[in-house]
Amino acid sequence: MKTNVRYSNFWVLKTLASSAFLGSCLSLHALPVVWDGNGDPNASGTWEDPANWDTGVPLVGDDAQLLDVTTGTRTITISAGIPQTINQLTITQTTGGNVNQLDLNDDLTISGNASPFAITPTAGVASIVTNIAANASLLATHTGSITATYGGTVNLAAGSLFRAESTAANGAATLTFQGPVNTSGNMANIQAVATGTETASLIFNGDLDLGANGRLSAIGETAALTIGATSSSTWGTGSLVTLQYFGQNGSVEFLNNGSLVMDGSTMNFDWTPPENWPEPGRR
Repeated sequence: MKTNVRYSNFWVLKTLASSAFLGSCLSLHALPVVWDGNGDPNASGTWEDPANWDTGVPLVGDDAQLLDVTTGTRTITISAGIPQTINQLTITQTTGGNVNQLDLNDDLTISGNASPFAITPTAGVASIVTNIAANASLLATHTGSITATYGGTVNLAAGSLFRAESTAANGAATLTFQGPVNTSGNMANIQAVATGTETASLIFNGDLDLGANGRLSAIGETAALTIGATSSSTWGTGSLVTLQYFGQNGSVEFLNNGSLVMDGSTMNFDWTPPENWPEPGRR
């Protein structure tokens, strides 16, 4: 039987402090916790089961690592009613023909990291799949500016949320998708939220299928939406894309061959004038 052992940060720091190697050993990075499937790294299972990790369920300060699947499809599930909070999410897939899949049936929050994701689908964007169930969320927050880049394929169900947010007084937020993003059902939301005088950016470098009544929002002093060079963007009936900005700029950019098909959807430039603007609501 595998035994998982976790040590408190205080114990680790106290031990390191007594070592002559303190200067070279002490790290401010998140502690890596690796999925090992209770002895079989290719095995599927639930996130909250400590036996599935090398040192127990990842905690608030940890980097949860879902590494290469060498046989078939491995599905790791955050169960409904058991939300999780970590410091970083790492997913890699280098072996072709296999799938590294994460299913969120409840919320996953990545907190306190300026670069919350390390998602590397070397075997192709279809080799890493993240499914966000109805009313669940994948939320990345940081007390400074945040740059969240997500690889692989992302599927959002009705009422689900994927958000990158700065909680600083003045912080930028950039949310980039390198692979396909698909939303289904009412009110599936993708958001980038900046604060103060900073910019909120949504960037899609893979295909975007914004299903019926889906939502995209970039909120900040400046708000920007970018459709990448090889991306095809389709917005379904009733979908709403909002750039809410408080300064002078809201922009949509199509790089090279990036394309957009709008089918009964709405694009909203929602400018909020400053308090001393002479004619509120007009530019």
